[in-house]
Amino acid sequence: MKQLPKNLKVLTLAIVVASGLGACTTAVVATTATVAGVGSATDFAVDRRSMGSKIDDEALELRIKSNASSLVKQANSASTTTFSVISYNHNVLLMGQAANDNEYALIERAAHSEPAVKQVYNYVQVLPAKRTLANINADTWITSKVRARLLGLSLKVYPGHVKVATFNGTTYVLGLLTPEQQATVTEIVRTTSGVQRVVTLYENYSSGTTTK
Repeated sequence: MKQLPKNLKVLTLAIVVASGLGACTTAVVATTATVAGVGSATDFAVDRRSMGSKIDDEALELRIKSNASSLVKQANSASTTTFSVISYNHNVLLMGQAANDNEYALIERAAHSEPAVKQVYNYVQVLPAKRTLANINADTWITSKVRARLLGLSLKVYPGHVKVATFNGTTYVLGLLTPEQQATVTEIVRTTSGVQRVVTLYENYSSGTTTK
């Protein structure tokens, strides 16, 4: 039997592994795409996180969201609290709105309870009133515009390098970027129509940077 070239063997193995994971990760990837505006099977090819780290992030998002929601529901079954959980390289962003200070604290507690989390950034706002559909659509549109502009950069900032999300006009950016990329991405986000404030949660990246 003719032996496959080494690089083709590696590619074949990657495809087999990805296929095996597909059944258990499809829902997670879809959730990330909905919340953060990113996330697809092809992102693994250009993501600066390891495959294990990316899968960990997706699992953390689901687990923290589920646990926090349960805590809030136990405290107040009629709560109007709504929030999102975004993890990048084990750094967790919490954003959204809590009906009161107690529910704000419960969301943060759920995030801190995860041993794998390196840092929790709690940007949940205490806002008793529900958001309107117009508010939600405006934030979604801002995130879409930011990501479209980032795709046009010449510094090779790929979708897998960052996660972008917007809440009430504030746009949050997480990612592994070089200092030059950080400055450029921040400027792109800052000058995007509709963005009122930019919160950058970067990690410095160099060619020797590794993730687990």
